[in-house]
Amino acid sequence: MHAPRHHTVDPVVRTYFADGARHFRLPSLAVRMIAADGPMETYDLPMGRPSGDLVFKLGSLSKLVTALGVQLLAMDERLDLAEPVSRYLPWLPQQWVNVPGPTIRDLLLHTAGLPRGVFLTGTPTVAEIVAELSTASADVSATLQRGLVKYSNLGYVLLGHIIEMASGEPYEAFISRRIFARLGMRSAGFGSPPTGLPFAPPHQLTCFRPLNQSPFDHAEAPLSPAPAPAMDLHATADDLARLAALMASSISETGPPPLPPAALARLLGEAVPVRPGLDAGAGMVFARRRFGRIAVEAAEHFGHSAALYLVPERRFALIAMTNRAAAAADLFHMLNAVAHHRLLSPAPPLSHNPRAAERIAGVYRKHDGAALRMTPGPACLRGALEGEPWSDVHAHGDRSLILSGGQLGRYPLRLERQGDAVTAICAGPHLFIRDGVTASPPPVDPRTGIYENPEVGRVAVFKRAGTLFLAYSPMKETRLRARTSTTFVQEDGPFPNEPLCFDPSFQQMRVANRQFSRTNESY
Repeated sequence: MHAPRHHTVDPVVRTYFADGARHFRLPSLAVRMIAADGPMETYDLPMGRPSGDLVFKLGSLSKLVTALGVQLLAMDERLDLAEPVSRYLPWLPQQWVNVPGPTIRDLLLHTAGLPRGVFLTGTPTVAEIVAELSTASADVSATLQRGLVKYSNLGYVLLGHIIEMASGEPYEAFISRRIFARLGMRSAGFGSPPTGLPFAPPHQLTCFRPLNQSPFDHAEAPLSPAPAPAMDLHATADDLARLAALMASSISETGPPPLPPAALARLLGEAVPVRPGLDAGAGMVFARRRFGRIAVEAAEHFGHSAALYLVPERRFALIAMTNRAAAAADLFHMLNAVAHHRLLSPAPPLSHNPRAAERIAGVYRKHDGAALRMTPGPACLRGALEGEPWSDVHAHGDRSLILSGGQLGRYPLRLERQGDAVTAICAGPHLFIRDGVTASPPPVDPRTGIYENPEVGRVAVFKRAGTLFLAYSPMKETRLRARTSTTFVQEDGPFPNEPLCFDPSFQQMRVANRQFSRTNESY
């Protein structure tokens, strides 16, 4: 595949990304935009050197290349997506083999009923995988249903083993030969980054700790290994853009394609519904916008984040990557805004300022009397807790805001509305009611609090507007749907349909086959 032509993005888009990198505290940022047959447009926020040369970890975008590898083997008739996994992995525990056992397609679409997997670092052995599946199998009939979308890193670890069985090659060698080499993705790989290219040092996230004025610890963190087929891919922005450009234009590819267009079309066509307007695919999710169907993935690694945004029917692609943890939502928010700006006519303006700021302005109070004030400023909306200096307020999607500083700085502020009127602002468990709107104090719930696992870190359970939530970070929340007073299912968020259990004393909580202990702190 020929090297892409480069062109710096236009000044409006460049300013938008520069402002976003500052608002969202991104140490570095690399963006690539491909539209039809034009040159690849670039934006790089350097961190001492051009970030176009930086190698980033791409987290769950690894699943995309794993899924593509499976589709290539299916095109070669080396495997069949409808066949049971047990045909290729005879060592699976018997509970996962019984009819109807999960198929390869189930693994691709996260519908196999598998646990998420406790394997966050390194490559698990077959014995470790069997032990994890055996431990989880006791809960299968009670809490899991095959056919429902339930995110599983373990499922993609199994797909890596299936690729090895079907191809006769190690997973990394097959993916490198069939995908990276043919696309000219010389920086792409797994494990340690390649020598000779600079690596973007990771910046980790800290959450739910006392006196933590920001969730981001900007000290550099060590690079952590991860299972290759699920979350350990690395590449430069230019190399990821090669794959994105091919996927976005595969329907109308001319000349000898580096990868079979039919395999790419199948990759973009495999999907199952998650909820109205959202489908889960193989390494991606799909949704509709006014300009067409989009295929997206917002991925995170330990200290890195990346996002892929494709509009195949418009032959349009965007990718972004940064070396800051938990930035996937920030990257997606910016890419989505730029896509609307580029593909709609007339083009909506690009701005980080909240829309209809005058409807947000006002005074909001917690039940303990603490006040959050919002007021129009000369350039943008400004906000502050009572007694703190004013901070700029930035939009984060249609229903969320970000304060640039203060005690609530960088935590998403979610707007509650009745019609066009903003009635309350939620900051995690903190509910600020607009002056003049009446609401009863929330009852105390014994399940709420901060829970800790020594390997994973801290998570928070809190209640908002009568609904129990689990927060993996202030930016990543999921509603909990009750089965009993102690057992719940995650309703949305990153891991839908995954169970969560409390012990009867609410001192222990089990999530993703990991035990969390209650701390003495609250969120």
